[in-house]
Amino acid sequence: MRSKLFRVLAVLLFVLLVAGIFITNGPHKTGPIFESEITKAEIKNIQEAMGMYYLKNKKFPSNEQGIRALVSTQLIKQLPTDYWGNLIKYSASGNKYTLSSLGSDNAPGGNINASDIEVSWYIKNMQNDNTH
Repeated sequence: MRSKLFRVLAVLLFVLLVAGIFITNGPHKTGPIFESEITKAEIKNIQEAMGMYYLKNKKFPSNEQGIRALVSTQLIKQLPTDYWGNLIKYSASGNKYTLSSLGSDNAPGGNINASDIEVSWYIKNMQNDNTH
């Protein structure tokens, strides 16, 4: 009984020690790739909220409504920003919808940290055609 208790305590101590080392020493992801991944995840969340908006309204927000439409319908709490604090942009043109970030420099183009991040999707015209 005593040896089992000792083994359990030893394993528990080992796990706590490893967890402590991991928490204090890493791995810590930093740098441009990680920063852009955070922004891509935020854009993905907005895109999902856009899908919910579409299900409720049978259309996506117009350019004029923009992402504010998601805030006003309480699908998101506030206007979303990228990793660098810049507002994420939305555009609607015909059946193409785009969410984008201009990267760390908040200007078109750029490379590495300043690369633009853009996600676009298209909606097929789904009007009912009752002609036979």
